[in-house]
Amino acid sequence: MSPGSPRSSYDPKRHEHRRSPFAYRWSRTLVFISFLILNNLAWTYLYTRGGSESLARFQASKTHDDVASPVDLIPGTLGTEHQAIAPRSETIQLVMVMLGTDSATEGAMTIKSALMHSSSPLTFHIICDTGAIPIIENKLQLFKRPAYSLDVTFYPITVDAIEARSARAGIGAGRAHWGTIAKVFMHELLPAVDKAIFVDTDMLFVVDPVLLWNSFSILKPDQIIAFPTLGSNSDASRICTCVMLLNLAGMRNVRQPFMSSTMIPGWPENSLSSKAIKLTLAGDGMVPDGDRSKRVKFDPFDPLFGDQGLYHVIWTHFPELFAHLSLRWDITHCRRGYGLQLGHRHDPGGEDMSETDQVKAQFWMEEAPEKFEQLIPGILHFNCQNRPVVWDFEENYEENTWSSMITMITRYKWIWLNRGDGSATVKIHVEKDVRFEDERVADEEHKSRMVPEEGIDIKARRKRTRLGDLSA
Repeated sequence: MSPGSPRSSYDPKRHEHRRSPFAYRWSRTLVFISFLILNNLAWTYLYTRGGSESLARFQASKTHDDVASPVDLIPGTLGTEHQAIAPRSETIQLVMVMLGTDSATEGAMTIKSALMHSSSPLTFHIICDTGAIPIIENKLQLFKRPAYSLDVTFYPITVDAIEARSARAGIGAGRAHWGTIAKVFMHELLPAVDKAIFVDTDMLFVVDPVLLWNSFSILKPDQIIAFPTLGSNSDASRICTCVMLLNLAGMRNVRQPFMSSTMIPGWPENSLSSKAIKLTLAGDGMVPDGDRSKRVKFDPFDPLFGDQGLYHVIWTHFPELFAHLSLRWDITHCRRGYGLQLGHRHDPGGEDMSETDQVKAQFWMEEAPEKFEQLIPGILHFNCQNRPVVWDFEENYEENTWSSMITMITRYKWIWLNRGDGSATVKIHVEKDVRFEDERVADEEHKSRMVPEEGIDIKARRKRTRLGDLSA
């Protein structure tokens, strides 16, 4: 305070409460140090509690980015971070028939092509004889780390069993192979499968099978089958049971089963097969042959084109139960791929081909009810080659317009399917109790009758016992 300044009434006492300069500086230092310590403790707590969680989330998200494996999406479990989580893909169900080692050798390539292109888990249901099982098993044992899980179930069955079931249905194979006739009973042999894709063994996927699986959306609730046709006037050669979408649960409808059986009362009258055969034979019984040059007598025990002839008569008389499957899923060798060509390096029609030019180049599609004019190859079908194993046919690697794709798939190493991180698996199962639907239904009816009969027997035995006691 300057000498001329007025003194406050409190001035005489101020010197009694004022601290020394040294004490004042020391207190400020203590406060500053305490603040630093508390601040450090607070940050340490927040880091150890929240930082480790952030690090874990980062590591999880990084793993998620590096490994393209599906993750379960459970409603209501997402936190405030709103992490993007991909839902688990639906498992695609596929059915194949392999009777004989040649059929299994051929079908192994079909399986590999599906695995090469699939973005979802796959389950194969293989109806086969015992000779086919080791051929497929040996291939599957070459890889253990698929990108998506693979389940394979074998349903071993004998030709004798197929013949017996066919006899109960009032049909036969005639000049066809019994393996083709087995295709009309697939729904019966797979009681736990509600829907599935069927593919023949001489076919190769060149796109993701999930695209074909998504085509189930074209089936109306009451429809049971979709396959490629060339229009509503198609004869048996112009539909293809080589690839089908099957509503297996609908085909097992006990009120209207797909195939007849003399073993079950009501089936001969109510089944689709018996109705269709009766309607076909009720007229002149004639059906067009393959080239439509003449009509031939329909014989259910020697159907034209084997199983295809049987499917055809059912489709003819019950068209409302069927849907058209795009020809893209049957780019068939028989019709030269409908004009679609991959071609060789210097062939015309390269990668810049326009949609208009391709549509102009397409042929033999007749009246196929395609949604889009342009066809896109989905499955290549190497039929009409008359070879036990089409992949052994040298022409497919040299002259065929799809030769580079055939080479890529047949030469692709099974060990290269080790694409995953080890979380997906390969599982193989051999079904022990393989029976047809009519056998299961008959067995269940027999058991249901036995229950009250057993009750009557017990009462009779008790009565005899009481009488025996009295006589004694």
